[in-house]
Formats: sequence, structure tokens, C-alpha cells
Amino acid sequence: MSTELEQKRVVDEHFRDFSTSWGQRYDVRPRKMSDLDMQLRRKNVQRLLRPLLPDPPGRLRGLDLGCGAGKVLEGIPRERLSIVGVDLVPEMVAVAAGNHPEDRFAAADATRLPFRPGSFDLVTSVGVLEYIPDPLDVLRGVHALIRPGGHLIMSLPNRGSLFRRLSWVESACERALGAVLRRLRGQPVETDRPRYQHAQWSAGEGARLFAAAGFVVDEVRFNTYGVWGVVGRLAPSLWFSAFMSRHFSGQSPVSTLLAHTMVFRVRRP
Repeated sequence: MSTELEQKRVVDEHFRDFSTSWGQRYDVRPRKMSDLDMQLRRKNVQRLLRPLLPDPPGRLRGLDLGCGAGKVLEGIPRERLSIVGVDLVPEMVAVAAGNHPEDRFAAADATRLPFRPGSFDLVTSVGVLEYIPDPLDVLRGVHALIRPGGHLIMSLPNRGSLFRRLSWVESACERALGAVLRRLRGQPVETDRPRYQHAQWSAGEGARLFAAAGFVVDEVRFNTYGVWGVVGRLAPSLWFSAFMSRHFSGQSPVSTLLAHTMVFRVRRP
């Protein structure tokens, strides 16, 4: 099996396992840093999107790429934005369609989207590009789907984040400690568990990636400050992350150096 096909299989299996519970994480009090990150990304996507909405009777044509359970665009008036949602995982699409009958959904691969050029005024995409083997190819395909003057709003993990690097160390230590404890208890230790690749970009790398696909960057917002393991489940850690995300959401030395996640709004000239 090719590396690309293996990546798709592992990603599909991972998100299929969470298809019935994924959307709930947007609406409950966050219990860990990844829950908070999902909620903060949605806020930033909507903050960047709302200034683009036309006054009635105007209506934008929108594509939610990697729509998951369809939660990211909840609260956006549908009389001002029509939504087509696509996702690689059919189970996610079924959940999204059941919860959002006013929108249209389909299972589709981001590398082979079944739409004509210029079909959309706006594309949103949260937590998708990092799982794709050839992100530039996908971005060029999305560029073709957007009419001239239209926009793409997309999240990227921030490779420049010191908190993200500390999270890698923390996770490695937790895995090692967990393996030791399982051995001491006589429990099996997981080995060779399939894992998906997870690409990351610094703020500058993200801007250059979008430029290579033909986009112009309008604005970048940042969120989530803290580590993601056991420490990230503590109430003070979640409070600190939410506080920092409110006060350092714009691009600054603090945000580019520390924030886990970036949300870009870019424009097709």
C-alpha cells in the first residue's frame, strides 16, 4: 500500500471512531486542551468570516472542506451563506447531515473534489490540511474552486509554538511512563500502532504555502496557549490558555512563538 493510501486509511479509521462524539466537543465545557482548541478555532473562523457576509438579499456560496460533524459554521445565518459540506469519512457526513438539514453534505476526498471551477465564494477548512500528503496540490485545487475575489479560511498547526514542542516532550514522557506501569501490572503494551502523519507550519511557512497556491493573505489569528497532556487537563491551564487566546489572538511575537494553532483568511486575487 502506498504511503498516501495508508495515510488516508489511518485518518479515516481515526475519525470514524469519533464520528458520533466529535461534534459534542464544540458545545461542552472543555475538559482538555484539544477541546478548547477546537472551540477557539471555530471562534476565529467565524470572526474572520462574518465581515465577508453580504447584506440580505445577498448570499455567499460556501464549501466546508473536512466538515466533520458540521459544527464549525453553526450560528452563521444561512440566508447569508449557503453551505455544502464534504468530508472523507462517510460516518461524519451522516452525523452532519442529520444535525444540519438546511445544509448539503457529501463524502469526498479533498484531493478529488467533485465541483466545477469557480463554484464557491468562500471555502472554510478546519483541522484538515495537516493530514494531507500533498497540501500544496490540494490548495491549488481549492484555489480553482473559488471565484476571483473569493476567500479561503483555513486552520494550520503552528510549528513555531514552544508550547507545541513542550507538548511533544510531555506526551513522550506520558507514553513511556504508561508503558512502564502497564508492564508492572502485567498488562500488554501497545506497539506498532498505526499513526497518521501530522504536518505543521510556522506562520511564515503557512503564508508562503498559501502564496505558492495563488492566494494573498488577509489576516491571521492565533489561539491555544499551553501543553496538551495531563497538565492541559487542569482548570488553571485551560483558564490561562483561554485568557491568552483572547489577548494574543492577533499576529505578534508572543502569538507566533507560543500559540498552538493559526487560522488564516486568504483571498484569491
